[in-house]
Amino acid sequence: MVIELLSDPETFVRAKAIYALSGAIKHFEPALQEFKNVDGFKTLIDLLNNENGKHHRSGDSIGCLYRFLFFLSSFSIERTLD
Repeated sequence: MVIELLSDPETFVRAKAIYALSGAIKHFEPALQEFKNVDGFKTLIDLLNNENGKHHRSGDSIGCLYRFLFFLSSFSIERTLD
């Protein structure tokens, strides 16, 4: 499952996984339910804590944080509009 890629050692893989999850759950309720069932939000928060705790941020790490924030904002906006 894509959510497992959030713990990949490669930052660019984690960033792409966030992007894929965002697209999967955006307008597909069964995917959102599965995301919740596997504790997806906790996994994303853990990822954010790990990325934020790095002292030397690479471009990939910043990209991962950016994708996370975009995911969170688009998810929040969509839920507000529903």
